[in-house]
Order: sequence, then structure tokens, then C-alpha cells
Amino acid sequence: MVTKTQERAALEKIRKIVNDLGEDSYVATAFEGCFEIAEENINNDWACSMLQRAEGNANRAAAMQNRAEVAEKEVEALKAKVAALQDELIESEKDYEAAHAAAHEIAEQKDAEIAAIKGQLMSKKLYIGLYNHLTGIIDQANERIMAASERLADLADCPNDIAVAGILKSMKAEKNRRDDAQQMLSELEHLEPESI
Repeated sequence: MVTKTQERAALEKIRKIVNDLGEDSYVATAFEGCFEIAEENINNDWACSMLQRAEGNANRAAAMQNRAEVAEKEVEALKAKVAALQDELIESEKDYEAAHAAAHEIAEQKDAEIAAIKGQLMSKKLYIGLYNHLTGIIDQANERIMAASERLADLADCPNDIAVAGILKSMKAEKNRRDDAQQMLSELEHLEPESI
């Protein structure tokens, strides 16, 4: 068996032969990096070759390319999801604005009605109608808050997403709408007719 000393001597002879060919030598170019691998093999009892390293690098590059392609597809899917959520948010904001305006209009109307009948005994029919209307507003606001909470949970991994701010704004508006209706309902209950 050849000793490490003999291996080192043979490597130096080969290195000298290649160096004597000059820097522009085709053989010297082909041996670039090989001497270092040979030294590592001798020092560490390895059996590596330039071909193995090149194949290993090519395999790693192919794996990285595959991961990059998968990640790119995931990014595209997420972009599509974000776009869909943004569209949904825009529609929700439009719905909210319309509902908010309607709620304020209804609240103003109900305030006027309550002011007109305050001090008088409220009719059973009017009381039940107002009660049902206000509980309907409260139920609808609660449903919208729950739906927004579910959308918010879906975006838990993306707390800085623009959709999160819109959802929180929508939830706050629905909470205010619900609280206003609950306040009106509480005031209405003080005017409950005795016949109910």
C-alpha cells in the first residue's frame, strides 16, 4: 500500500509537471482545483474527486431550483389569494358604508319616533317592531363581526397584511353599530308597554 508520504511526493511531481506547462496550458486549466482536493484526500483519508464535487454541486443546484420553483408557485398562489381578499375587503367596505349610513339613518328615525311618543304609553305593535328591528341590527352586526374574525384568523400568519387593517376597521365599525343598537334597545325597554 502506498503511504501518505509517497502520495504527497507523487502529487508534488504531478504539480511540477503541470506548472512547467505554463498558465495558458489546457492541462493546467483542467487540473485547476484538483491539487487542493488531492491534498485534502491525503490529509483526511478521503476519496473525493472533482467530478464528485461537480455532481454534488449540480444536484444541490437542481434541488435549489426545484425549491425555488415551488416557492414561486406558492408566492403566485398567495398573491392571488391576497388580491381576492382585497377585492372582498373592498366589497365589505362598500357594504359596511351602506349599512353604516342606513344604521345612522334608522337610528335618527328611531330617535325621532321615541321623542314623539316619549311620555305616552307606547303601543304594543310599535314596541315589538322597534324591538325586533334593533335586535335584527345587533344580530347582523354580530354575524359580521364573527365573519371578520374568521377572515382575520386566516391571516394570522400575515399580521402586516393590508387586509388585516381593513378587517379590523370593519370589525370596529360593526361593534359600534351593535353598541348603538344595544343602547337604543336598552332605552326602548324603559318604554315597554304594560300589556307586553
